[in-house]
Amino acid sequence: MRNGVESPCYSGRSESARRGTTNDKRKIGKTLFPVHPGRDVRFPRDMVHEEAHNEIMTSIAGIAHDHPIDEGKEFLATLLAASSSQLTACEGWTVHEITAHVAAGSEERANLIENHLAGGQQRGTRSFEERERPYREIDDAALRTLLFEQVERSIHASQRLAERPEYAVLFTGRNMSAADFAMHSRSERSLHRWDIVGRDDVGWVMFAQPGLTLHALKILTEMPVLAETPANRLQAANYHSGDFTVVLRSDPGDDVTISLHHGVLSVASQPLTDRPVDAHLEPAARLLALWGRREPSAAIQLGRGANQLALQCLFGW
Repeated sequence: MRNGVESPCYSGRSESARRGTTNDKRKIGKTLFPVHPGRDVRFPRDMVHEEAHNEIMTSIAGIAHDHPIDEGKEFLATLLAASSSQLTACEGWTVHEITAHVAAGSEERANLIENHLAGGQQRGTRSFEERERPYREIDDAALRTLLFEQVERSIHASQRLAERPEYAVLFTGRNMSAADFAMHSRSERSLHRWDIVGRDDVGWVMFAQPGLTLHALKILTEMPVLAETPANRLQAANYHSGDFTVVLRSDPGDDVTISLHHGVLSVASQPLTDRPVDAHLEPAARLLALWGRREPSAAIQLGRGANQLALQCLFGW
């Protein structure tokens, strides 16, 4: 947490990661605008036995979904294939920290949903540090087992919540339906998969799905505690240069606009028009940018008259 703002990539690094004592010496990205260091997609499955891996993936494959790519399955397969000590695009985080983050988040969602369905009084969401610290202290083999247990709990809790469409559960300051939780999990899994493995064909198709961008616009507007929100990025950059509207275009989809007007910041999806465009980029690269990440292999073409100060403060371009 920084000044009351949390970032799931930067809350609570392990002592070894802070000292830089992991075996992987690759340079990693900077806070708010992490650039993936690049790596081979194929890693030895050193922490999970082949039999256990096959059992896990068979179980995950049996979970129904109504979208063309199963982000959860792809994320788990990538995580299982990676070494726990491998550095990621999250500053100071290894794969172990990402595993702890996802396991703890899954447990928190399951607890909040189960409590609400049982008639309990809704409580605030625990901070990243509070819920993740115990998981980070577990050895990696046990942590990966706990990850699958908590993911399964979260899935089942969400399925029960879907049976009560009149119910919404407070999560990180936002009322969430079962559909919201499902989309949030898809988004989180796709982003953290990139944090581990970087750009590949599966991930690039995954990021190009319009639903993930629409979800990002909602979350980055309605969860102000997250460091990735445009408002928090401007504050961190000490921006005081007046109102603006920045337009990000990713053909053939709608434009994304980020506007600051009289101190109020809004993020929206807008149909294509002949409006001036500040930056042209691929849909996948735009989604990463919205979440404070940058893929070096993806071209960014600035428009004529682009607001370069706002783009620098928001995206590090």
